[in-house]
Amino acid sequence: GSTGATVDFKIFSPKKPERGPNDGPGDVTHVRRPNLRVKITGPKSAKPGEDISNLIKVRALNVGTAPAPGTNGTLSPANGFMIDVMLSSDTSVPAGFAVYSPSYSEDVLLLGGRISNTYDLPAGGNNSYSSGATIPANTPPGIYYLAVRIDPGNKVAESNEGDNTFFQRIRIR
Repeated sequence: GSTGATVDFKIFSPKKPERGPNDGPGDVTHVRRPNLRVKITGPKSAKPGEDISNLIKVRALNVGTAPAPGTNGTLSPANGFMIDVMLSSDTSVPAGFAVYSPSYSEDVLLLGGRISNTYDLPAGGNNSYSSGATIPANTPPGIYYLAVRIDPGNKVAESNEGDNTFFQRIRIR
């Protein structure tokens, strides 16, 4: 029989993940993520063999919605980002870490051009870094690009992995 008592039920629904800036309509598979970008400023020209380290500035930016770990931070140093500074004849560089050589080759990592000591970047944050950058002595004269890539080791899961490289034109005299 019925006792006349009532029971209240609460209905719980799982919390949807927070939406990221690149999520499409109804896309709930993406959570907030960092989005690393990098810029370089340097001289308009240089000579083969010239050390332009004191003339360049590298700026790391996180335009994403979550912090990004640096190699010298507290978030996840083993999964922190690094930055490579290269010399390229075009605005395309292969994936992965650049390879150093004292001789010029396409997309060569410049001497001292790996920034491996980086700091955690909060969402919306940025940091400046100095870097080595010696132009290989046998670089033929012409128009090149200082190419800089953040997270070449692909350690940081980003909302956009396609915007990690930046190019600045430089003339080798």
